Amino acid sequence: MPRSTYYHRPRPESAENLRLLRRLDELYLDCPFFGSRRMAVTLKVNRKRIQRLMRILGIEALYPKPNLSRPAPGHEIYPYLLRGISIERPNQVWSTDITYIPMHGGFLYLVAVMDWFSRFVLSWELSNTMETSFCLWCCRLCAADRCTDMRSLRSSSEIQVISWRSKKAPCIQLCSACSRRAG
Repeated sequence: MPRSTYYHRPRPESAENLRLLRRLDELYLDCPFFGSRRMAVTLKVNRKRIQRLMRILGIEALYPKPNLSRPAPGHEIYPYLLRGISIERPNQVWSTDITYIPMHGGFLYLVAVMDWFSRFVLSWELSNTMETSFCLWCCRLCAADRCTDMRSLRSSSEIQVISWRSKKAPCIQLCSACSRRAG
């Protein structure tokens, strides 16, 4: 090992660099998609300096990575059941969707059932856990309120569709039973 390396003491960051680090961190929280070029223009500093400071902070721009739209090997692709069907009346096709709402202490999960013809939200439920039971409860309430000529139910959440299918789709059976009573 060379003597110069052995006795070398790295200098601490200057006050200007510490100010830039703090400002860079604030800017990253506001705009995480900014890369070193946009950060350099915004802060009016050399790009190489921003790159070094971003490495120190361990941050990088958020952007779509390559091959994100390719399915994983063995991933099952479900057929689109509504192809060729024209939606001409209310309660012909319903869909469900689930999303999360960030809260201070965690997340709340919102499930909604919508009519495709009228685009009306027929039923919704909130839960603090993402379990199938509250999704099925929302669907059952909707079916109980609107026992009409409901033909199909579509869900954009594969997890819930798989779990509904594994329980023999009680919601879809309930809806088809309602349509038999109505018709």
